[in-house]
Amino acid sequence: NTSAIIAKLNLINSVMGAHKKTNKIYLYKPNKYMKVNGVRAGKTEFFPRTFIDNYFSEKEIIDNVFDISAFDFPFHKRVCIFLTSNDLFFNFEDKFNSILEKNEFDKYIFKSHPLVAEKYRDNSFTGYDSIMAEVLLLKLLSNGNEVVVYHYGTSAELYIVNENIRFERIYQ
Repeated sequence: NTSAIIAKLNLINSVMGAHKKTNKIYLYKPNKYMKVNGVRAGKTEFFPRTFIDNYFSEKEIIDNVFDISAFDFPFHKRVCIFLTSNDLFFNFEDKFNSILEKNEFDKYIFKSHPLVAEKYRDNSFTGYDSIMAEVLLLKLLSNGNEVVVYHYGTSAELYIVNENIRFERIYQ
């Protein structure tokens, strides 16, 4: 598989924290992570608060890191976020366009995984790529939006639980 070869050459590992050069990983849900990935227990630490609690306790700093004020966020709208995976060879625009054609949302956001972001810089729905998906979702939710996230297996689904957000897993 070409993707696997490229991942190895770039020292990328598809299991978060499993690379041989990783000494320790910090997790919000260590039991779930261990069940899914089986990484040695000595390599894991956990956060005592939830992701959402951590975000809101450090919101000003985090929003400054991601330059949130530079973005135009909708208020009280139906928002579609399309999160790509890190597959360099898959054409995510075709799937995104099929969602656009249904015209079900007030706002569409195409957010690339950092490893493929350069490939989609010309997409007119991008621009939010520099914001961590979880931070983007919390900002949209705090503005009273209803959000549907189309994704290929995002960890954001583990951390962001809210009645105004729905995650729809896409299988390639």
